Amino acid sequence: MGWISVLAILVAATVNVRVATLDGDSIIGDMVELGPDGVRFADDDGGRLVPLAEILSIERVDAVASMPAAGRVELAGGSRLAFESITADDSSARLKLAGRMELSVPLKRLSWVRFRPASPAVDPQWIGLIERARVADSLVVRRSGDSIDEVSGVVLAIGPETVSFSLDGDAMRAPVARLEGLLFAAPGGDETGAAAADGSGITIDDIHGSRWEAVSLSVGSDSDGDQPIVGLELAGDIRHELPLSQILKVELSGSVEFLAGQTPAEMAYQPLLPLGLSDNLLTTWLGPEVISGRDLVMRSTSHIEYRVSEGFQRLNGGVELAPEVASGGTCVVRVVLDGKNSWEETLDVVAPKPRGFDLPIDGVRRIRFEVDAATVGDVGDTIVIRQPRMTK
Repeated sequence: MGWISVLAILVAATVNVRVATLDGDSIIGDMVELGPDGVRFADDDGGRLVPLAEILSIERVDAVASMPAAGRVELAGGSRLAFESITADDSSARLKLAGRMELSVPLKRLSWVRFRPASPAVDPQWIGLIERARVADSLVVRRSGDSIDEVSGVVLAIGPETVSFSLDGDAMRAPVARLEGLLFAAPGGDETGAAAADGSGITIDDIHGSRWEAVSLSVGSDSDGDQPIVGLELAGDIRHELPLSQILKVELSGSVEFLAGQTPAEMAYQPLLPLGLSDNLLTTWLGPEVISGRDLVMRSTSHIEYRVSEGFQRLNGGVELAPEVASGGTCVVRVVLDGKNSWEETLDVVAPKPRGFDLPIDGVRRIRFEVDAATVGDVGDTIVIRQPRMTK
């Protein structure tokens, strides 16, 4: 699990928590100790101990979440942090996080920076961009009419008001006020969510809206010995300390499940024009297929459906036309949750911009992806669903 304990936390003032266990039990009580052996509760029996190996999550019951900062940044490894300000030179980025904590990370560890708050009109476009693999940095520019465009180049520096950017070898300055955000080239391999994906990750939500994906934790106290501190080790040897009082929830098991790696509950393909083949052969040859264990390729008209595993809260992924598509019309992609159409986008070969989804799935039992032709024919109706995944 990657949990490292230097010193058990003896909680000076009891903390009311809800502990979810792997067998489905939920225990609410006053935590008096957190350490390598587990969570100890205060009770009349001298303190009940819930072993760490049996714990799925620890969540504070009385914590009050603050209003998250508008800016968000994702680090390689999957951590998504709320920030108040960010500056960077050609080697490192300095973040003033929500809650007035500071963090310095190598610039190459940034996956993306979003300067503006989330909005329903722009989110599908933004998520579609960040789900794509890239070999160069990009400025994402906010246009009129709630649309965004990306310009590829190299990010040189980030200042309070401008971003220095190299475009075809020419340096320029882009006003932050006109940007939606920045996208960074992958730092030598896709590390996003890697720890969580193999079941070894630890996810920590803090009260300021940040989500930390840690490789391991250490527990102890501050220099005065008064405040319990949780030390986080992130991917890339990045370390940070969080006061226990600022932690909202800790997930102690893998927090990501990639759907393409699961066995589908059902799938089918049906062409617009009969091909004289059985349904089984059509689905085998032209139905949904898995690429690299993470992505799905689908054609009109087809669908694929998955069962939702216990405990997952959200569904994420990106959608775009397959790279080999050069001609055709438009097609419709849908995400259907328990029979309800929950997300729909039309993709056009003439303007092949990616889209993305981030949907709540708490309590959902089935996830279904559908691709249908939106025009007379189905020529060019081949799409890629990038890394569809469930997260906790």
